Amino acid sequence: EPKQTPGREQLENAQQQMERALEELKEQEREKALEHEDEALEELHEAASELEEMLKQLREEEKEMLLASLEARFQRMLITETQIQEGTVSLAATPQKDWLDQYYGRCRELAQQQTELASECAQTVNLLREDGTSVSILLAVEDIEADMGSVSGWLQESKVGDLTQSVQNDIIESLKQLIETT
Repeated sequence: EPKQTPGREQLENAQQQMERALEELKEQEREKALEHEDEALEELHEAASELEEMLKQLREEEKEMLLASLEARFQRMLITETQIQEGTVSLAATPQKDWLDQYYGRCRELAQQQTELASECAQTVNLLREDGTSVSILLAVEDIEADMGSVSGWLQESKVGDLTQSVQNDIIESLKQLIETT
């Protein structure tokens, strides 16, 4: 026998009660018909309540899955941003007047990594907008995305100084805070 979903049994019972009510009406048994009609309505209300509870539970599970997914995204972003920041600090340790071509190449690599990370951050912003669950998280991720865009531009211009590093530190701290809140 196929497994019935919760609420289906109440719907079937309600249908049977309504059918009995119709038959009894035809036979002029109005009192019994009204009784069966009331029973059918009660079954329908029970089924509706049960379905509402199931829907509420599904929404809660979906929200928990979204938060876990967000936390994993923020963790990946944090790791990548930390690596980019370490590369920036490493480049900044050598005065730019002493840079060889390899330093400029490394800076371009970091800029590309930052651009890709900003793109991933933009995707996260879009997910948050579609979901609409947390405006505060959305605003924080939008700020991080803007900062990542700035850092990417500075790295493309081979700017690895205090401003770039400071904004990278802000991104890292903001990601850590988001991970704590999700």
